[in-house]
Amino acid sequence: MNQARSSAVRHRLVARVACALAALVVCAPAASQDIPIPTFSFYKLEPVKIVEWKAVAQLGVSLSFGNTEAKSISGSGSVSRRAGDNKFSADAALAFAQAEFLVAEEIDDERPGITQPDEIKKENRTTTESFSVGARYDRFFAEWNSVYASAGATRDEPAGKSLFVGGQVGYRRVLYQRGKQELAAELGTDFTRREFVPPAESIEVISARAFVGYRAEPDPLLGITASVDALTNLNSEAPRVPGFKKTNPLNDNRVNAIVSTTVKLSEYGSLGLQFSAHYEQVPAPLPAIDGHPYIGFTPLADRFDAKTELVLIWRLL
Repeated sequence: MNQARSSAVRHRLVARVACALAALVVCAPAASQDIPIPTFSFYKLEPVKIVEWKAVAQLGVSLSFGNTEAKSISGSGSVSRRAGDNKFSADAALAFAQAEFLVAEEIDDERPGITQPDEIKKENRTTTESFSVGARYDRFFAEWNSVYASAGATRDEPAGKSLFVGGQVGYRRVLYQRGKQELAAELGTDFTRREFVPPAESIEVISARAFVGYRAEPDPLLGITASVDALTNLNSEAPRVPGFKKTNPLNDNRVNAIVSTTVKLSEYGSLGLQFSAHYEQVPAPLPAIDGHPYIGFTPLADRFDAKTELVLIWRLL
C-alpha cells in the first residue's frame, strides 16, 4: 500500500512539473543569440574527510522545419575538486545554431527590379557560434564565508564578440540556509579585455560585481535554482567604433539572470528546463554582413537577449 501511494505521489509530482515546464516554454521569449553566462555552485564550509570529485555534463538540441527551418545544439560540462577548505572547479560550454533565410537575387537583366520565382532561394546562415571556458578557486573560512578567484574566456562572433578574456576576485557569504533551501551572495571586482570583431576596437573594462543566488529542493525529485549577476564599469571606456562617444563610469551596466528547474529521472540523469536572460547597456558592434564593411553607420547588437532551453543533465561522478 505504501509503495503504491509513493508511486502515485511521484506521478502527480512529475505531472505538475511537466505542466510548469510547458507554461514556461510558452511564456518565455525566444533567444536571438546565445550569451554565455557564468555558472555558480552553492556550498558552505563542511568537514571533508576525503577528496571529493564531481562532474556533470548536459546537452540540448533543437530542430524546426517548415516555414522556419533552424537547428541548434548546445552542450556544457563542469568538474570540481573539494579537499578540506579548498575547492577548485572548471566549466566549459558551447552553442551552435543555423537558420535558413529567404534571399532574392536579381538574375534577369531584361526586367530589372522585378523578382522572378527562380530568383528566390533559401540561404543557410549561422546565427549562434559561441563558446566559454572558466575556472574558479574558493577558499573557505568560518562556516558561511569564502573568498574566490576566477578566470575565463568567451567568444560569440555573430554577436560581435571576437574574444573576451578576464578574471574576478571577491567575497562570498551564505545569507540563509534552512533544510534544502539556500540563499547566497557575492561581492567582487571583474576585469575583462574585450576584443570585438574588426573594425571595432578592443577595450579593457574594470567592473564592480554583485551576485545573488537561490537554490531549493522541495522534493527529492525536484530542484529549483535562480540567480542574478550584475556588473557596472568603474573606468571610462574608449569608443568601440570610430565616431562613437566614450562610455563614462557606471554607464555600461550588464545583468545576467538564470532560472532553472530540474526533474530527477534516475540516480545519474535529470531533465532540466533553463531560462536565461542577458542585458547589456552598451552592446557590441555587429560584424559586417557578407564581409562588406559598414560606411557611415555601424549597427549594434540588441541590448536584451533571452533563451529557453530543455536539456538532459548527466552526473558523471
